[in-house]
Amino acid sequence: MKQLILPLVMITGTALGVIQFTILQKTLIHWAIPTSIWIVTGIISSLFTHKLWKKYPHNMGFKLNLFLNTIGFGGIAIFTLLALNSNIFFEKENRVVEAQIIDYGEQPSRKRGCKNPVAHVVVDGYYTQLIFPCDAIITPSSYTEITLAKGLFGFEVVVSQSLKK
Repeated sequence: MKQLILPLVMITGTALGVIQFTILQKTLIHWAIPTSIWIVTGIISSLFTHKLWKKYPHNMGFKLNLFLNTIGFGGIAIFTLLALNSNIFFEKENRVVEAQIIDYGEQPSRKRGCKNPVAHVVVDGYYTQLIFPCDAIITPSSYTEITLAKGLFGFEVVVSQSLKK
């Protein structure tokens, strides 16, 4: 049973790390904050789990141990941070911000799938991409109206967004 703990942490961290990207798209946060938390968590967890990884039949070096722990424990840490921050179910004051679209495009999709329009905007100094439904039409003169709520840790989360002409 003990031999399953670290591989399960790695798989869970990888899955949560993929899910956290959808939460990260809605959070106004500088990229260096989650990246540094991810890396520091991997380094700290590697120091504690290095001896545990040696018990496996295919003994790995410290670099692979560091990589696996960064993916596993780092993914869990960042998902937890962003999920707790984006918990906006509590009654809080929202603020509405208008942002000029500086660039726009489409999300890649399958051949027959819908290509969601993407608007690139700067909100309070943070560059972010807003993804709209397939039927939205973005023009160069458009701007967005974004409703923001303060998250648990102070990072703002996009609650709603709409296009304006």
